[in-house]
Amino acid sequence: MESPEFEQYLCRWCTDPSAPPLAAEFDDQAARLRHVAHGVRIDIHLPLPENDGQWRATLQCAGASTAAHPGSLALNPDDGDLWLIAIVREATGNAVLDTLETLLNQRDSYQQIANDQPLPGGAMPAGS
Repeated sequence: MESPEFEQYLCRWCTDPSAPPLAAEFDDQAARLRHVAHGVRIDIHLPLPENDGQWRATLQCAGASTAAHPGSLALNPDDGDLWLIAIVREATGNAVLDTLETLLNQRDSYQQIANDQPLPGGAMPAGS
């Protein structure tokens, strides 16, 4: 994240628990932030795996990823999309920014692992 304007806006947003939810996009993927009872909830959209190998890889790394990062993997029951979700209890601007950046890195790791899986028939994804 290299947008000082966004960082300043987010820091101000964190100081107002009555502020409406915040929606943003990072690398064409949705992010949602909202104040909750004991902090700020951050949701980062994770593109759905395209085949069984990618699903297996995503789910196999979920436990290790959750142990090393703050985001938990969740399936939205309304639309079936995958999200990384974290609650920041210390809802200061810096803590929320740090967690947001960590979740974006965690999302990128999931995508890299899924993209490295063979497609049906043994073909590798483009760019591998």
